[in-house]
Amino acid sequence: MWMDQVARRSRMAEVEPACKIVVALAGIGAAWASPNLATSVLLATAWLLAARWNMVRPTRSVFFFWSAPILFLVASCSLVAFEFSPSAPSSASASFPLFSWIAWTDPAHIERSILLFFRGLTGINALFFIAGSTPLSSLESTLAHSGFPAWLVDIMASSFRMIGVFAEQAQARATAILSRNGWSRWRHSWRCSAWWLSGLFVGALLHAKKSERAMASRCGSGATVLRWHPTPKFSAMQWGVATIAVLAQWCLVLGGNFLGSLFAGGRIL
Repeated sequence: MWMDQVARRSRMAEVEPACKIVVALAGIGAAWASPNLATSVLLATAWLLAARWNMVRPTRSVFFFWSAPILFLVASCSLVAFEFSPSAPSSASASFPLFSWIAWTDPAHIERSILLFFRGLTGINALFFIAGSTPLSSLESTLAHSGFPAWLVDIMASSFRMIGVFAEQAQARATAILSRNGWSRWRHSWRCSAWWLSGLFVGALLHAKKSERAMASRCGSGATVLRWHPTPKFSAMQWGVATIAVLAQWCLVLGGNFLGSLFAGGRIL
């Protein structure tokens, strides 16, 4: 798969997968533990720069692979910013009718949705860093060797492979629409987007059906057989750097919380 090729050419391909997983999980936990917006922005930016530096020659498909969950995150945070009730309170800064209800928002809801966005962005960038530096076979072997359930590793591996397939199909369909000037006019943009999404959905169903027939023709039961792939040996230097990275992220969170409490005049969260 093209993402595995990018991972094998990355600058951190020789680093132990366990080190990268520990640092990424620590970054995600630090982002969700911090109530400070500035700290979340710094963590999201740091992980984005790390993921970009890790790749030697990122292709357009890689950027599409990263932007797809970003769009879902933006849509989710936009819904979080609004509250739905029969009537809007006096403190609402914006409101509009939605059938028999009122969708309204205020500065507190907007601040909460922005904080949620950067927390989710940190997680996406951290996972993008792992995907861009660790081949799927090594990642599967590391998780299975660490004691993760086989069914969980199977779901993760199947989902990861399908994301690459769907990303390529989405990019090919978008290129076909652009070659016909489908999104050149605002009037036709909604129709082209609808055709693009519906075609991607139908293509996903057809691809799943083809995969099922291919497995049945080979007498497959649907279970993935996990095989151990050799990973880089234990390195004290790598684990030392990973420990420093984990401590640096949590020190950033504690420092941000302390400074935020000083400026706000409240207690440390």
